[in-house]
Amino acid sequence: EKAKELNVLRGTLSRMLLPYSENTAAATQRANTPVTGDSPLDSVMDLNTRKQMVASANQLRALVRVKIADDADLDQARTACEETIAFFKRLETYAEHESSD
Repeated sequence: EKAKELNVLRGTLSRMLLPYSENTAAATQRANTPVTGDSPLDSVMDLNTRKQMVASANQLRALVRVKIADDADLDQARTACEETIAFFKRLETYAEHESSD
């Protein structure tokens, strides 16, 4: 949503929030606070929104253990989350069925 509002690709926005280079390992792609002062986001997004987005991006990145560099990475992360949710829903249904027998 925010990327569309800013008219940038989702991956571009993620790189602005979680700066990295080609040599950055997925495990170290993390930002504790948003980059300020020389970021293109300085004029279009308030600091609190950026802090929330950085925290969410860090959580997602840690959950699916991928470097979030482009839209394909974000799509992969979404798919991983959706499949995980579906798995646990099926597991819960199975457990409920087994406990009723």
